[in-house]
Amino acid sequence: MAVHQAATSHNGRLPFYAGQFTLFFLAFIAGLALSRLLYEGFFPQLLWLARPLVALPFAALTAYAVWLVWLKWARQLPPLAFSSLLLNLLWLFNPAVDLAGSRLIFAATVWLTAVFIWTQINTDERRWGKWGGWLLVMVALLPVYLFTMSASVGAADTFEFQVVTPQLGIVHPTGYPLYLLLGKLFTLLPVGTLAWRLNLASAVYALAAMSMLYFLIQRMLRHPLPAILGTAVTGLSLTFWSQAIIAEVYALHALIVMVALYLMAKIGDWKLEIKDWRLRVPPPHPITPSPVHVYALAFTLGLGMANHLTTLLLLPSAFLTILFTARPTRLTTHHASRITDNELWITDYRFWLKTAVAFLLPLLLYAYLPLRWQAVNGEAMGLARFVDWVVGGRFQGALQLRAWLDDPVRYQIVGRLFLENWGWWGLALAGLGLVVMVWRQWQTAVILLLTWFAYTFYALNYTVPDLAVFVIPAQLVGGVWWAVGLWAGLALVQDVARREHWPDVAPLALTFALIPALTMTVNHWAKNDQSGENPLEQWGRAVLALPLAEGAAILADSEKIAPLLYLQVAEGLRPDLDISVWPDEAAYRTQVDGRLAQNQAVYLARYLPGLQGIYHLRSLGPLTEVSTSPMTQLPNPSAVPGQVYPITPLPHSQFGPLTLLAYSLEPMAAGDEGNTAVTLYWQAAQAVDEVLHVYVRVVGGEGDGRATHSQHPANNFYPTNAWRPGEIVADYHLLPRPVITHDGALTYQVAIAPPFTPANQLAWQDVTTMEVTATENTAALPSRLLRAQIGGYLVNGADFPAKIRSQTRLPLLLTGFGSENPGLQFKLQPVSSPIGQITEFSPPPPVPPAHIWYENLNSDLPAGLYNLIASYEAQHEADCGHGRCLAPASYCGWMSPAQTGCVVGQVEISGVALPDTAVNYADQIALLDITTSGPALSPGGVLQVQLNWLALANMNQDYTLFLQVVDAQDRIVGQVDSWPVQGTHPTSGWQPGQTIPDSYTIPLSQEMAPGAYRLLVGWYLLGDGRRLPVLDGEGTAVEDKLIVPNLFVPG
Repeated sequence: MAVHQAATSHNGRLPFYAGQFTLFFLAFIAGLALSRLLYEGFFPQLLWLARPLVALPFAALTAYAVWLVWLKWARQLPPLAFSSLLLNLLWLFNPAVDLAGSRLIFAATVWLTAVFIWTQINTDERRWGKWGGWLLVMVALLPVYLFTMSASVGAADTFEFQVVTPQLGIVHPTGYPLYLLLGKLFTLLPVGTLAWRLNLASAVYALAAMSMLYFLIQRMLRHPLPAILGTAVTGLSLTFWSQAIIAEVYALHALIVMVALYLMAKIGDWKLEIKDWRLRVPPPHPITPSPVHVYALAFTLGLGMANHLTTLLLLPSAFLTILFTARPTRLTTHHASRITDNELWITDYRFWLKTAVAFLLPLLLYAYLPLRWQAVNGEAMGLARFVDWVVGGRFQGALQLRAWLDDPVRYQIVGRLFLENWGWWGLALAGLGLVVMVWRQWQTAVILLLTWFAYTFYALNYTVPDLAVFVIPAQLVGGVWWAVGLWAGLALVQDVARREHWPDVAPLALTFALIPALTMTVNHWAKNDQSGENPLEQWGRAVLALPLAEGAAILADSEKIAPLLYLQVAEGLRPDLDISVWPDEAAYRTQVDGRLAQNQAVYLARYLPGLQGIYHLRSLGPLTEVSTSPMTQLPNPSAVPGQVYPITPLPHSQFGPLTLLAYSLEPMAAGDEGNTAVTLYWQAAQAVDEVLHVYVRVVGGEGDGRATHSQHPANNFYPTNAWRPGEIVADYHLLPRPVITHDGALTYQVAIAPPFTPANQLAWQDVTTMEVTATENTAALPSRLLRAQIGGYLVNGADFPAKIRSQTRLPLLLTGFGSENPGLQFKLQPVSSPIGQITEFSPPPPVPPAHIWYENLNSDLPAGLYNLIASYEAQHEADCGHGRCLAPASYCGWMSPAQTGCVVGQVEISGVALPDTAVNYADQIALLDITTSGPALSPGGVLQVQLNWLALANMNQDYTLFLQVVDAQDRIVGQVDSWPVQGTHPTSGWQPGQTIPDSYTIPLSQEMAPGAYRLLVGWYLLGDGRRLPVLDGEGTAVEDKLIVPNLFVPG
């Protein structure tokens, strides 16, 4: 980008003043953005910054300060170097409050301005190899990784690495010895939690990988600007970012891949000449590669094999690089000496012998496995087990080499992964970069394309849920293409600018080109941010504080095992407990039977069906105790260590065939402070013939009666018809804590009834009443951020459903600063109806005490989209005159004019929300249609099922879909349990209104007698087995599954 001096002649005055105006305008936008950031970030202390009379002068003073600095020290810089400040317009006038997104965009504009200025100042091409560009990349990525990194235990493989690495233990195949040994060094750091240190290790690997990507792109294009931008965009892509902040092997794998590609670039002398489009030969003095580079490449690939076996997929690219170096091409025949030298050392057998040694030497790291296996397990690993562990034998079934031919859905899945990371614009730039590389240096293009294809083809055939991480090397290649495409496009723009005698528009062009990448980065932040508190760790601490039997076993699922085992290893909590996870229900059942036979106490932290009638079950907090003997007496709290909340006996409390003997109430549940926990102690004098659910709710506070909870007793494990006469059953329930806006009382009520009994038909009985005060507010943080002044009230957040049924109540929670003054009013108003404006000016009020408001609004309105309006209505005669009452002004956000009310959000009221044929699962998921390959079934065959889902709401949990083929006696003859779309599209990632096609193949049993069969379709949470109920048109639960009849096996 050339530097343009301002002319001082009469003919040059216009460009000179235009440039100064441009600079002032761009800095003014930055000043406006800064004023909004300060207003929203320090709300409600800086209320004046929301008013135009203050915000505009503040922005002008900011722009003036920038202009003065430019005049004094930086007049050689073209004003368009500050073009990136325009990107603040992406959020500046958007009324929605997004603190993380706005801060990220503002920081990005400042960073991009620094990048443009740095590349303007460093005009000496001999200085491109300096470290300034690399430092700018680190400044962009390091804070993002640190701010979004968790200090707590992760899930799945992450938790395993966080637990095993400090002990130098054995992790799942393929063993990952390099990762474990390097990770051990990070565990020795004297700062942070153990989990944070290992998460930090991944961030270090990721930053090192991005450093190699930066140097690779800079080497190819010989300019830092595309290298800086390409590396930053790649480092902030969705999948790579997600792996840079958790303890996993894929950031280290990315580093290995990037080192290998950089060495290939050294060997193959990868350089692209883009500025001169007519150049058809490589640079005149190519670098003759040294055999040392090949040895280093072989060593790197061997080292990568000790971390992740997919490093093998780089071998074809490595061999091709050496082949291109050894063989002359049409464009390199005049470099005879180079060709001769290369052929000499490549045809020497000693070269290949040294290369093989360099590759095999790092594989000795796998000796870690048998050595540590002996130390950890007290037995020899054995050759067969060692080989199976290293090659990942247990995962071989997931590699279906014909999937790319037989399963077209695989292309949709893999294509979605690239689209999620780059977007259409990013993929277009990468495509342009590939075309340019094929045109300018086809050998390099072929090598990179081969690398991309190898990992993409592998993903097409590897059928696992966490597929995205296996495509990271292909995404890194895409980052190279993206940078080349961006630089090629910029070269075309600059070529046009020179012909038209325009000023240097490169920063402006790059600013517009980066808009899609920046908006995607904002979305990626919301998806990847793990900096908040981990509720699972809080749950784990509460569980390990329970009065568990000495030396007991806790059999947990893959989610609950993480906090329990981590806290036991990292913090030494309850080292006597045997905490484990097992692969399937059969293995869990074997463990239960075997441990109870040895008189070991067993607690379940997962759902395991089929225990009722065989064992006695009861709750111990969120755990379920499995016992061979029933409880016949209430626990004595004084004799139970760790019993904090008393067990309160009750007078005769009869609920049909059941008697409620006592209860224990935790107003703030130890495992989830946003909920209340209550344990009920039931007894049945006689055998109970029917299945009864326990219904629990809280009456009082706000949202009266809305916290209704229904399940089988004992954590949904122990149906009443399995109880023994006289047995006492402890029954744990977790209820949302009600919102408390004023002093009063909360009453806990219980009812007993069959499943799916409507709430208005339940016979509720009071169990206990608890006095509460408004200072005990327990409302969770609102999901919608607001920064509004409504009359004298200051509102900073709201929480309400985005979609409700007609003629149902709309629960609305507002948080902020104010009082219980009834002047705060709410209403639903069609989105087409305007909000009244007020010409009177009212200054910001003094900041009142914090307060929470709760309302239940009537939604008896026609179906449609409505604005939820909050306003202040005058309540005193002093506010009234001339026969009408004046509404105090409302200021609904930054730079908002005075209005009669503020839009809190939008609500959709549905009449007939779904087609008549749709199936509604708890107003969260709808099944639009289902088709099968039936109705005739073949024993030993398969049933093909195609479903189309519709997301009705945002879901913060991942539900598991079950498909069961059952006979007339409800015996299962075929079953599939999976997350949607082959496990790659969990429900927590669904957006309301999104449709999700989903197909399954259900294998059928060989032993299917002729007769009628049915298909059952439903959703459940893996942690507790709780199913999503099927609702009728009135919103009443009628079933917990869809039944598809009329399947049969011919006679």
